[in-house]
Amino acid sequence: MSASPHILDAALEVVATRGLEGTSVRTVAAAAGVSVGAVQHHFATKDALLTAAMDRVSAGFQQEIQQRIEAATDPRGALREVLLVLACAHEEDTRGARVWAAFATRAAVDPQIAAGYAAAWQQLETFLVGLLEPLRPPPPPLGVTGNADVAAVLLALVDGLAIARAAEPGRMPADRADRMVETALSALLGDGGPRG
Repeated sequence: MSASPHILDAALEVVATRGLEGTSVRTVAAAAGVSVGAVQHHFATKDALLTAAMDRVSAGFQQEIQQRIEAATDPRGALREVLLVLACAHEEDTRGARVWAAFATRAAVDPQIAAGYAAAWQQLETFLVGLLEPLRPPPPPLGVTGNADVAAVLLALVDGLAIARAAEPGRMPADRADRMVETALSALLGDGGPRG
């Protein structure tokens, strides 16, 4: 096993606990239990380390999304599970939300992080459009037109919920985020909620 996954896991832990400003090659090396040189062997700069860490957290979300879609019993359930993963609403642990919020904030001022962040969200929007196709009845609910707009609304919701989960877990526990996802999904699909 290469040392870089271990280093990236350590980097994500540092980002979750110290934010991006508190993340350095030195702090990551200490968290990983390796030398600064070992980190620099895999990642020449802090920017390269942060870009790889963002890719790793994104891959983790993608893997969890795939597992939950495979376990879903219907298209609506699959969409709901994707939204809950993105809202970090499956567990009380807000580590993933804190990491993603840190990268979202950094994307506003760092072009390299912004490019990766924008690409990830565009990919998610396109993916959600595909999940919405068998579900969304005409006419468009809430004055929103097209599945791309519905996907954008859902992404804005889960992005906000993930940030709230990161910054205010007491006000936004997992079960409350879950209820908000369900309410929005029911309104946007016009289906009154899950059947069963």
